[in-house]
Amino acid sequence: MTQSVPAGDPLAAFTVELEEIRAKAAAAQEKLRTAVATVQSPDGAVTVTVGPSGVLQDLRFGPARTNDPRKPFPAWCCS
Repeated sequence: MTQSVPAGDPLAAFTVELEEIRAKAAAAQEKLRTAVATVQSPDGAVTVTVGPSGVLQDLRFGPARTNDPRKPFPAWCCS
């Protein structure tokens, strides 16, 4: 997004650079506003997805977790 600047015009060069920084900052803010992360436990038993503020969006239990009767689910998770 580089614009041409008249030679020897430091104010114009600064203005162009400032606009480029503003555009990059706006793009970074949008990425952060919509960021989502999903991670899975090494054994595949649990997959968790969180949103930009760390809010839980999805929680899934895989076969490694649901097929093991020795590991009952806690009451808070299944009510």
